Amino acid sequence: MLICVWNLSPETQENDLRQTFESFGQVSFAIISSTVFKHRYTGEPRGFGFVEMPDWGEARAALEAFNRRGHHGQRMIVYGSFEN
Repeated sequence: MLICVWNLSPETQENDLRQTFESFGQVSFAIISSTVFKHRYTGEPRGFGFVEMPDWGEARAALEAFNRRGHHGQRMIVYGSFEN
C-alpha cells in the first residue's frame, strides 16, 4: 500500500520517516518531497511524503496508529492511497 503523509515537520528526514513506519512492518521505500509541494505564498516545503508498505495489514495498522498523531511537534495526516 502506498501511504501518503502530510504535515511532516521540516526536521523530518526520509530515514526517520522510514524508521517510524518500520515499527509496524516492512517498508519498501520512504520519500519526502521537499521540492514539488511548496506553500503557495511562502515557498516553504509543505511536508509531504510517501511510504510504501507491501503488507496490507501492517500498512493499515500504521495508518491507524499514526493518523493525526504528533511527530517532531507536527500532527501527521496519514492515509492509504493505492494497493499494489
